Amino acid sequence: MPKSVFVWLSEWSPLRRRWEDTPQLHSVKRRIYSVCLVMSLLLIVLTSFLAQKDSFLFPFHLGLHTFGFVVALTALVCLRWPKWLRLIELLMATGIFAYALLWDALYLILNVLPSRELVITHGPVFLLGSVILSLMVPQRALLPLLAIPFSLHLLLSWPLLLRFPWGDVQSARLVTELATLTTLIPLMLVGEYQRAVVLAEQATHSLHKLVETDPLTGILNRRGLMSQLERGIAVVALLDIDHFKSINDTYGHEQGDAVLKAVGDYLSGLASAAPPSTDLASADLASIHLASANLRSPQNVQVGRWGGEEFLVLLRQLPVAGVVAWGEQLRAGIQHLYPDGLAIAVSIGVAVQLPEEPVAQTLRRVDGLMYQAKFGGRNRVVVAEESELDESGQIELV
Repeated sequence: MPKSVFVWLSEWSPLRRRWEDTPQLHSVKRRIYSVCLVMSLLLIVLTSFLAQKDSFLFPFHLGLHTFGFVVALTALVCLRWPKWLRLIELLMATGIFAYALLWDALYLILNVLPSRELVITHGPVFLLGSVILSLMVPQRALLPLLAIPFSLHLLLSWPLLLRFPWGDVQSARLVTELATLTTLIPLMLVGEYQRAVVLAEQATHSLHKLVETDPLTGILNRRGLMSQLERGIAVVALLDIDHFKSINDTYGHEQGDAVLKAVGDYLSGLASAAPPSTDLASADLASIHLASANLRSPQNVQVGRWGGEEFLVLLRQLPVAGVVAWGEQLRAGIQHLYPDGLAIAVSIGVAVQLPEEPVAQTLRRVDGLMYQAKFGGRNRVVVAEESELDESGQIELV
């Protein structure tokens, strides 16, 4: 079998999609699974109160409808957990089509004519399966996938119906099949529109991320950092790689890019659950992790490349160990990176945003602090004056 066929089949898999659904698709799924829940409940009621032609099949009817009710209820509950929801969706899509095929095969084997009520349910059941399937696979794959269970359904059921005289069951079956085929057309259009909306939202999100991401380091660029600055911050740290021009002139721009990537990777690790991966001793790693223990999440830390060899770190909360200790541990961590065996150092300016202070003023202050670190000998951290920090009422110096 050609490799392209495997690639084509893998694209159909719901497990290859992004785990998180867009808000619109999430809302659509909630409504659809609510309909599944109501329909399965109605089928349980119909099975329990309507007269059954064959008491032997009654437990199978009731058991299958109850199982459908449980699956639909589970899908509604699992809307908060996308990975579990994917498994439930896969079970629902296959189970719904298997529902009709199972009864077709069972009636054919037992040579029993199905009840009129059961035949009428086949159309809505197939439509529900089609809707759920349309949320899981690309539209180009929907019709081929639907053709498989629908063709099997016809092949199994028509020989059974031909064994019995034409009557209400055959009439109900003919009307149901025609209604199902007719309804699939607008279903395809609705599914195509829904998927177009989802793809447009994903494209917008990807474009927005591309515009705000530095292509070399993979962290935020200046535009992305400015967007984060407008949302409110507590601490700003500006880092400048010492003697970066000499690194480019001596070792080449490829080595310079490696240094920038190494610093970017280290800074992006500040928001992760574990300490950044470096060659520091275990005691130093523990101290870095402790100094920013309350900051290890993307909501509390934002990092980006400000331009050239300058990087910006934004904190929305104050470090538990104090700004001075946090800045010093940040400097020590970068000093121990050794990208491609090359020793590097940074000069860092750290400032706390004062109450009612414009962002531009905070950036000017932190830029001045960084240059103080440069002129003071490099490879050091300069934090705002103690009196200035005390006036903010937000910092505990260590």
